[in-house]
Amino acid sequence: MFNRIGAAAVGWLFPARCAGCGALGSVWCAECAAQTHVLQEPVCGHCGYPLPEPQAECPACQGRYFAFTQARAWSSYGGVLRRAILKLKHKRNKDLGAVLSAYMAAALPPRWGVELVIPVPLSVRRQAQRGYNPVELLAAPLALQVGLPLAAGALQRQRDTLPQMDLQLEQRWANVHGAFAGDAAVAGRRVLLVDDIITSGATAHAAARALRAAGANSVYVLALARTL
Repeated sequence: MFNRIGAAAVGWLFPARCAGCGALGSVWCAECAAQTHVLQEPVCGHCGYPLPEPQAECPACQGRYFAFTQARAWSSYGGVLRRAILKLKHKRNKDLGAVLSAYMAAALPPRWGVELVIPVPLSVRRQAQRGYNPVELLAAPLALQVGLPLAAGALQRQRDTLPQMDLQLEQRWANVHGAFAGDAAVAGRRVLLVDDIITSGATAHAAARALRAAGANSVYVLALARTL
C-alpha cells in the first residue's frame, strides 16, 4: 500500500511531460503525434526511402548494397519526433518507449513474417556508462505488442564506434564495418532488427551482415524514424 501511495505521490509532484513539446499530461501528446511526418507509399521496396512515384529510382540505394532484406521507418526524423528520440537517448523513459513503439508496431508489414526481435546494441562500455540501451526501450515493448520473443543478446557490438551523426557518409560505413557479431540463436530465423533512426543505412547493413553470417534466414529492419 505504501509503495502504491508513494508512486501516486511522485506522479502528482512530477506529472508526465510530452517529450516533443513539454506539455503536461502525457509523455507524447496528440498534438505532437499529429505533427510527425508519417512515411507513406510509395517507398523503395528495399530500403524504405520515400519516392516521388512508384517506379522512381531510389537515391539511397543507388550504388549501394544493403545486407538486410527490407527496411521501413514509421516517420521522418525531425521536429518534435527528433526531440523525443534525443530525450529517449538521454533518459531511461520506458513509458515513452512503449508509446513510440506502438507506432512502429502499426508500421510493421505483416508479410515480413518475422520470428524474432533484436535491438541494435551498444558496445559493452557504452552500455555500462549509460546503464541502458535506448533502442531496447523501443524493441522490448514492440516485441510484446506483436507477440514475438525479444533476443537482446543475439547481436553484440564487438567494439566502440564513433557516433554516426558526427561523420560524413563514407565515414559512417567505415565506422561500423565489422562492428557487430551475431549469435547462433538467429540461425534459420526471420529476424526483425530494430533501431531508432535510419540515416545512411550503414548501421543496419553492418548489423544485418553479422546476423546473416550467424545463419539468419532473412533480416528485416524497422526504425522509428528516417533521415531524409
